[in-house]
Amino acid sequence: MTSPPQQPWWVIYREPSPAEIEVVAVELPPGDDTAHDKRCAELQEAQQHAYIITAPDADTAGDIALRVWAEELVASPARLAAADAQLPHPLDPLEKDMLTIASEILCASLVSRLGVHPAAARSALLATVEHFHAQSHNPAVLRAGLTPAEYMDTAVQTPRFAATLSSSALLADGREADARLNWEAYVQREISAAKRAHRAVPPTVLLGDPDAIHRIGRRLGLIDEQTDQFVPGIVLTLATGYPYRAHHQRHLSLTDILAQVTTEDMTELLRHTALSAAGHTEEAAATLRRMHRAAR
Repeated sequence: MTSPPQQPWWVIYREPSPAEIEVVAVELPPGDDTAHDKRCAELQEAQQHAYIITAPDADTAGDIALRVWAEELVASPARLAAADAQLPHPLDPLEKDMLTIASEILCASLVSRLGVHPAAARSALLATVEHFHAQSHNPAVLRAGLTPAEYMDTAVQTPRFAATLSSSALLADGREADARLNWEAYVQREISAAKRAHRAVPPTVLLGDPDAIHRIGRRLGLIDEQTDQFVPGIVLTLATGYPYRAHHQRHLSLTDILAQVTTEDMTELLRHTALSAAGHTEEAAATLRRMHRAAR
């Protein structure tokens, strides 16, 4: 199937009322630089901004513009981590201004994209940042070799953060069904991505060799059908942790990471999954701690 043709769009967005951002995408005629410059000057006088986005249609161009606009201002982990009121140091005026602008623009993106009330967007942003900030202080993060700031640096750029934020905004707006569908769509995307990465693992390594995995399962007292049920969840768990991989593994793809799973790793992962499925939470937690110690 061929992709739809790409063409330039002139995307205009309005300030300084970020809770009421309006995005307009206008198709650009080719080669009309003089008219472009003149119109940009008019927009600047009207306290608007414009730039060019290449996309197949106006709606896509507008969506891209909003996403890029928000991400550029919110990508700094310091701004989002600072949103937690329990920071041990005060923010200077510039940091406060940056945090306020970034937060308002991200909230405005939620309002525009999801149609939620601005108050719901603000509530969702605070709840989402607090959730990930709390996770950043989990002992498992430290055992993985990450500081809380490093965890936040990565977390705010993940699809999970975006999905959590969107679903929280919909829920805060009273749209429970939409929130559930939004989250389920994210989960399905993650499952599909994990499956694709798993299928790409070569048959010469453990995760590409079902027979070898079955043998490990049998040593743990699992029948092959149980092992087959557990493996996709294990792969999804590894995929969820992929953004937080060690610095020396940053150049590796998810398939590369999956290809590095050893017999010892799979033994512990299957044991942990089987114990959790059987309701043996304390033993499962002990297995998880053992895995973390071995990974140091």
